Amino acid sequence: MHYSKRDPDVLHIRRVVGLPGEHVVVSAGAVQIDGQNLPQGKMGSNFLDEKWMRYRDLKLGPDEYFLMGDNRENSFDSRTEGPYARDSIVGVATTRWYSAKGMTLGSLAKSTP
Repeated sequence: MHYSKRDPDVLHIRRVVGLPGEHVVVSAGAVQIDGQNLPQGKMGSNFLDEKWMRYRDLKLGPDEYFLMGDNRENSFDSRTEGPYARDSIVGVATTRWYSAKGMTLGSLAKSTP
């Protein structure tokens, strides 16, 4: 979990895709870390209109992380907002809650990443 750069009072759940010092390249068909493709699984396409995907090829600094949302086609994440500093990551999602009716069944507790 991290605080949004667009709205600092809002927490988002994103996957950590790139770690400090890694070279991240994002295209519509793949995410590469240091030249190796990451498995996509059920994440869908990485496509965002190129006007939004400003950060698609970068080397992360010593305190930078590349985060991506699971809803890849509609997520404001490191592709649009750039890398996140370690201190902006404030928790780890440890549980998934599902509901057949689309209702929220509970909240995620903050924990130390």
